[in-house]
Amino acid sequence: MGYVRRGRFHLLFSAGCPLGERQLGHDVPPTFKPSSVGPIIYGQPREPGCLSTSTVREVGVGPGASVCATPCVRAVASVSPQYSDVRPRMLEPGISVSLELTENQGAAIVTKRMTYREDVELECILEAHTKRHYDSLVTFARETVHGDNIPPVLVTGVDMTRDFAMTVYSNDKVSLTSEFTTSVPTVGSASAWGTWRHTGGLTHTNCVSWLCCTPSSTRNSNLTSPDNGGT
Repeated sequence: MGYVRRGRFHLLFSAGCPLGERQLGHDVPPTFKPSSVGPIIYGQPREPGCLSTSTVREVGVGPGASVCATPCVRAVASVSPQYSDVRPRMLEPGISVSLELTENQGAAIVTKRMTYREDVELECILEAHTKRHYDSLVTFARETVHGDNIPPVLVTGVDMTRDFAMTVYSNDKVSLTSEFTTSVPTVGSASAWGTWRHTGGLTHTNCVSWLCCTPSSTRNSNLTSPDNGGT
C-alpha cells in the first residue's frame, strides 16, 4: 500500500504481512489488520528489452540487437522454483533502443536482464480491504507527514529484475525521440549501465544499476549470486 508522487511509488506499509515488530499508529494505521493475499501467480518471464505505454513507439534496435544467456539460474531458482527451468538472458553491451513519442505524453522502461513476475491471486480481497479502510489510510498518511494529497495506491504484484532505465515524456511539439544505449562494462565500475539521448521536448530519465533483494529473497539466506535482484 502506498502512493505515487513525482514519478515514484512511495511505500506506506505492506497490507499482506503480519504486524510483527511494526507499531500500530506508527508503522501501520491504528486499525491495521493483515489481509490475506492468497496464492502467488508466477507469470511468464519477460525478455530483456523495452516496455512502454501505447503512446511510445519503438522505431529501431541496433547494432547487434540480441540477448545473451547469463549464468544466474541458481539464484533465480532459489527465489522462485517456478523459474528453475528458465535460462536467464541479458542485453549485450552496445545495443541502442530508439523510441518515438506519438502523443503528448508517455513512458518507457528498458531492462537489461529478464524480468520475473509475481502477482497475488486474490486481488478482490485486497481491493475490498483498501475500500473499507480508505479513510484511515489517508489519515495515517497525513499524520505520518507524507502530505495532504495522498490517494492510496494498491500494489498487487511485482516485476523483479535488475539494471533498468526509464524515461517519461511530456511534450507539446510534433516530434520527440529518445535513444538508450547500453554501455560496455569496465572492471570495478559501479556506474549506470547505459545512457539516454533525446531530441526535442521535455523528458525525465533515470538509469539504475544495482543489486537489490526480491521480496521472496528475504526468506532465503542462501542468495549470494551478484545477478539476483529486483525492483
